[in-house]
Amino acid sequence: MAGIPILTTDVGSVSEVMINDRSGFCLMYSAKSFADKIELLANDNQLRSTLGTLGRANALEKFSLNKLVFEHRDLYRKLINQSKS
Repeated sequence: MAGIPILTTDVGSVSEVMINDRSGFCLMYSAKSFADKIELLANDNQLRSTLGTLGRANALEKFSLNKLVFEHRDLYRKLINQSKS
């Protein structure tokens, strides 16, 4: 979780991992759109820093080890309880 802005396309579950315009940019698949955002980020230190900071905070909130462990534990408990019914 490096704390840098994300540039991606909306494939798979990318939209679940990042928040468009908050932790980076989810773009249409075109070289021009990527080039434009790379140029924007290269020329705007504040935007680059803000997106990186917000993206890192989002990742830590959603994907911390403790959160994932507790979610899996709760899922297993739920499945065990369902199988007993």
